[in-house]
Amino acid sequence: MLKNPCKTEVSVPGMALRGFVFKKVPVTAPHVCDITCERETICQSYNYVIGEKSCELNTRTKEARPENFQPDDLRFYMGRISGRTPLGSIPELPALSCQEIKLSEGKDSISKITGWIQLMSGSSKLVYCDMILEDIDECKGSNKVCDKNANCSNTVGFYNCTCKEGFTGDGRSCS
Repeated sequence: MLKNPCKTEVSVPGMALRGFVFKKVPVTAPHVCDITCERETICQSYNYVIGEKSCELNTRTKEARPENFQPDDLRFYMGRISGRTPLGSIPELPALSCQEIKLSEGKDSISKITGWIQLMSGSSKLVYCDMILEDIDECKGSNKVCDKNANCSNTVGFYNCTCKEGFTGDGRSCS
């Protein structure tokens, strides 16, 4: 038996995703929000504002940010129907953590992936995520954290740098 290749989304009346609106657009009818969202690469979902006839386009889904999915009688929530860019897959759509990628992508997230994570500075960085531990592997990221003459060992939540035999230093700088 073949699985249904078509993804379905159902609107959720009386609920909205808060804190991730990147654009508000006036529309003539709710279905126009689907089209508007599909034209925006970073659009993950939208809230339809009933009294205003407008769409609030979101950079997250209710799955990625369940704590931000809140009751609102003036809105309904809808996930993007097709062509959604996976969270963390491009620099313009960085995740806040490896865990957020896992929540967003669910069963489609593989055990170890490279993804874009937003830094405190607002910029994004390509990192290596271990989806089992929901941890960034700093040793395998695009920016080297240890000196070229040091070994890097990843730990949950951090990493250690130790100078290779014949070199001295703190691991970040070895000579």
